[in-house]
Amino acid sequence: MNRRRCGFVRGAVAATLVVACAGPVYAQQPARDPAAAEREYRVARRLAAEGSPEAAAALARVVSLDPAGPWADDALVEQALLEGLPGWPEALGAIPEEAIRRAIVPLERVVSALPASDRAPEARYRTALAKLEPLAGRDPVKARAELLALASTGAEGAWTLASRYALGWLDEQDGAHERAYGAYLRLLVDHPGTEAAAKAAQGAGRVAMRRGQFGPAAALLQEAVDATGSSAPEAAPLRDAAVRNLRRSAFAVTRWPATTPTKWNSAIKGALAAVALPGGEVLVADRRAGAIVRFDRSGRESARIALDELEALAVDPFGRAWVAAGERIYVLRGDQPVPVASQGAFAPAGALAVDAAGRIYLTDRRGDRVARVQPGAPSPELLRERRGAAIAALAWSGGRLLALEERTGRVLDVRPDGTDEVVGTVAASSTPSLSVDAAGQIAVLDARAGAIVLLGVDGQPKDRLVLEAAGVGRVAALTFGPDGALDVVDAAGVVTRFP
Repeated sequence: MNRRRCGFVRGAVAATLVVACAGPVYAQQPARDPAAAEREYRVARRLAAEGSPEAAAALARVVSLDPAGPWADDALVEQALLEGLPGWPEALGAIPEEAIRRAIVPLERVVSALPASDRAPEARYRTALAKLEPLAGRDPVKARAELLALASTGAEGAWTLASRYALGWLDEQDGAHERAYGAYLRLLVDHPGTEAAAKAAQGAGRVAMRRGQFGPAAALLQEAVDATGSSAPEAAPLRDAAVRNLRRSAFAVTRWPATTPTKWNSAIKGALAAVALPGGEVLVADRRAGAIVRFDRSGRESARIALDELEALAVDPFGRAWVAAGERIYVLRGDQPVPVASQGAFAPAGALAVDAAGRIYLTDRRGDRVARVQPGAPSPELLRERRGAAIAALAWSGGRLLALEERTGRVLDVRPDGTDEVVGTVAASSTPSLSVDAAGQIAVLDARAGAIVLLGVDGQPKDRLVLEAAGVGRVAALTFGPDGALDVVDAAGVVTRFP
């Protein structure tokens, strides 16, 4: 039957024959069943609440029953949420790459096919966060564009405000602290009492600490504590860090030499490095035992992770611990070391740091070369080489890579192109380690003088601790806790905490 004859067919026969006339390009779509979709959605929600593995299939059936119906957008977003997506940018880095790939598919379907639905703003926001995950395929340009588009809609819904916060957080991670501070303050002023404003108070407090404004920082962080309570446990330690630094600036009796430290015996005789996690736990790399030992904030051992040939230890802005051991680089997921890259020609690593984009930085054993591993890359690429530099330690802080030269005592800001700028200098000829606190202040070990020197963000000396006077032996590792207290591990395994 040709098209001309098809045009004259009438009634019920026409409805049957039009598909045959039109050919496969116009194949009949499955019949919609909104009532069945609604019933299936309620079942799927119950399965999801119970943690059932059948929830994903049930949500997929909702979409198949009514692809453009009122429950389709809900089902697609809920499918993505089953993968454990973060709600705020600080929670990035917690789920594997495969889960991110699975989650992006239904989110992008909502954004493209159902842009007018009530779940579309959430889908856009969560898609942007997924593109910021510190993994291969990370796309901060597209993520920022999505967040800007959502933040500029003029609406004042929760996802618009969350996008405005995420833009401030991105600026903070990129080192654009003044722009981030402005974004946070606008949220606080324009939308008080919202969850985004509580997060903004915390963000503004972090930036205020980096600016050396410890009084305003403490007030902002207290506001965040009052607004969020136990839902944002990281705000209280940050507030304590701001108060500690405010007192150090105002009263000599609260500086390191005048304070009374606490001590506990870790029983670690081969400490190589130590890092503090956001919850206050401390990880110590024990080279002699071939293990990373986890301690709670009171000093009680809570886990022992076996790993031979330990070389370096670091923690990234999301609180994930990273380890260089043997010829590999690992990230700790719980108490399981997961290999992510080879050290290549830079093994064995002398120092390690990781930024918010998931880029790993390491030095060779001599400290002459600094290398960078892009997310998903199998091995490092050379970033910087300087004979005799003797870089002994690396740290990522506030959008900059800090490198400590052991022989000169210089702390450098190493730029993405490999050039550097001197941040500060400790007048010493043996500075093997450093640690950076939440305010961006830098504790440098002066091994020859037997002291720890505290430099401000501007590189100027702020405090000095003579270790022998404090009863500390030869230092093996040091790390700042999230509340600003300094833990020093000596060669005998004793940990001394300075408030």
